[in-house]
Amino acid sequence: MKAMILAAGFGKRLQPLTFKRAKPAIPVMNVPLILQNLKFIKKNGINEAVINLHYLPDSIKNIVGDGSRLGMNIAYSYETEIMGTAGGLKKAEEFLKNSTFIMINSDTLIDFDLQDAIRFHRQNNAIATMVLTDINEEEEYGSVEVDEDCGVRNILGKIQYTGKPLRRKVFAGVHIFESRIFDFVPSGIFYEINAQVYPMLIEKGEKVCSYQLSGYFNDIGTLKRYLKVHKEILQNRIPFIKRKYEIESYFTGKNCMIASGNVNLELVVLGENCQVGNNTSIVESVVLENVRVGSGVRMKMAIIDNGVSIDDGMVIEGSVVYVDDNGERKIVTIP
Repeated sequence: MKAMILAAGFGKRLQPLTFKRAKPAIPVMNVPLILQNLKFIKKNGINEAVINLHYLPDSIKNIVGDGSRLGMNIAYSYETEIMGTAGGLKKAEEFLKNSTFIMINSDTLIDFDLQDAIRFHRQNNAIATMVLTDINEEEEYGSVEVDEDCGVRNILGKIQYTGKPLRRKVFAGVHIFESRIFDFVPSGIFYEINAQVYPMLIEKGEKVCSYQLSGYFNDIGTLKRYLKVHKEILQNRIPFIKRKYEIESYFTGKNCMIASGNVNLELVVLGENCQVGNNTSIVESVVLENVRVGSGVRMKMAIIDNGVSIDDGMVIEGSVVYVDDNGERKIVTIP
C-alpha cells in the first residue's frame, strides 16, 4: 500500500515559523513534523509515499531525501501553483493508482491503528473513508455529520439532508481511498477533497464511510496549538510520545548548556545547541535550535525560533521571537 502526504501549503497561520521553512519542516519535540508522519505510516506497514510540494520545497526534501534512511521509498510531486487537496492528489495519480491508498495531512500529529481503519474501509466496500474524532468545543473545525451506520451524510454543511438525526464529528486528517476516486477529480485545476469531491460522491450515491479514531490526534495548524501539543507531551498526556522519550518537566536536544544557578525550566523544549543563563525562568515554551537565552530572563508561553539571542533580563510572554531576512530580531504576539 502507498500513501500521499499533503505538504504543499503555505502554513500562514504558523508564521513567522514558516517564513523560512515549510510547515511540515517545523519540529515537534525536536523532530520535524514530516518525519513524525512518515514514521507513523511506516509503523502501520506503509513504506512508499509521495509528498506534494510547493512552498519552500527544499526545506522538506533536505529532511526526507529519498526516504532510504527511514527504510522507505519517497517520491515527490511538485506543484508550480497550489492545486488544492484533490488537485494535488490528481497530479500524483500515476504513483497512487491501481490500489487502495491513504492520504494524510502534514500538519497533524496522530497515532492510531491505521491497519484497523483500512480493514474497516475494505469490509464496507467504500470508495472513501474519513478518519474522524469527537468534537472538542474549544477548537474551531469544520464538522462532518455521520449516520448510525457510520456513513458520511454531510460535510462542511455542503449537503441538504432531511433524514434521521446525525452525529457531528471532526476530520482527523487521514483519508483512505480506492483508486476510483480519481474518476471524480478533474485534471489540471484547483480542487478540494472535503469541499468538492466528497459532496459529489455522496450526492451520486457512492459509499463514503467514517472510521472513529481511537488514539491521539492534534492539528498543529496554529501557534497556540503548537505550544499546546508540546505541553501535552511534557505532561505525559500523549501515550505514543511518552514511550519514545524520557520526559521530565523539560526536554533538551543535544549539546545544550544550562547554567547551574537558579534556572527554572517548566514544560519546556530546548532544541540542539541552546544556552540558558543564570537566574532564568522558562515556562510552557518551545525554544528551537542554536538559541542563546541570557541571564535573568523571564519567558512564558513563548516560541523562540532558530538562531535567536535573548538578551539578559528580557521578559517574553505569549510571543514568537525570530530573526528576519535582514538579521534583525523581531517579536510578534501569538494571536
